[in-house]
Amino acid sequence: MSKQVKICTISMNATINGNSSKEEHFKEIEEKLAIGGNEHPNLFLLPECCLGNNFDKAESYDAPAGETFNHFSTLAKQYHAYVVAPFLTERDGIRYNSSVVFDSGGVPVFIYDKAFPTADELKCGVQAGCPSPDCFDADFGKIGFAICFDLNFRTLFQNYYRKGMELLLFSSYFPGGFILQSLAFEFSCFAVSSHSQGDESVFIDNFGREFARANIFEPALTRKIELDSTVMHMDANYEKVSAIKAKYDDHIEIEQLRPEGRMIIRSVSRSVTVKEIMKEFNLTTLDDFLDANNGLLR
Repeated sequence: MSKQVKICTISMNATINGNSSKEEHFKEIEEKLAIGGNEHPNLFLLPECCLGNNFDKAESYDAPAGETFNHFSTLAKQYHAYVVAPFLTERDGIRYNSSVVFDSGGVPVFIYDKAFPTADELKCGVQAGCPSPDCFDADFGKIGFAICFDLNFRTLFQNYYRKGMELLLFSSYFPGGFILQSLAFEFSCFAVSSHSQGDESVFIDNFGREFARANIFEPALTRKIELDSTVMHMDANYEKVSAIKAKYDDHIEIEQLRPEGRMIIRSVSRSVTVKEIMKEFNLTTLDDFLDANNGLLR
């Protein structure tokens, strides 16, 4: 069954030195959310430290129910959408570089704390978050989060993969480039980035392919993603493609990717799920196929 979600990623003009004031950042955020809001997304994604990165200043950090939390709560309610807002938080006297998820009613329902802060952040008192965080269960699927330097630590994404991540949201000061694409490919997840230093935010599919990129005309870039989509090995599966297409026709899409020996099935209707098709036609998941063949070598 189709699990389509519409996401708006915001590219900002912030400099790495954090020269703009919090008020100026909020003004930019509000202007760009207003642009993206015209397309009625289910979720807005903002970049790392979207209100500035003055890690050594106490006033940069906000506690739950503080001014920053309340401001983003109001925006989430205004657009009736999730807002993923990365900013500096302080909870129980501990400082974090966080991504806070506000639901469509404005309630902060999940906080991801940067698992691998940089040396400069640590020197300023920022603490590392949990190295094996949970996914967030949104009403459309399971989300994993990463902030900037996190992208270099594969164990974080192995953890998310074990927990069923379908979508990775990456807020950052650096674009991520091929690293982000390779993680999406390796862990068969969609990825969306939000970039703090210009129009380099991207959408990546669950085969590691970039399919949309922000630009000066689209700093609030909105695209739809179909999360009911599975990557499989072609062996033991490809010979069933004709029968699947014959029965389900326009309800599904199938890609056969010969160079990598993979195939992708995605549902594009509400009449059938990929999981149901896999069960009906006895399709083999990528993990099960590789595990079975690895077992032959032991």
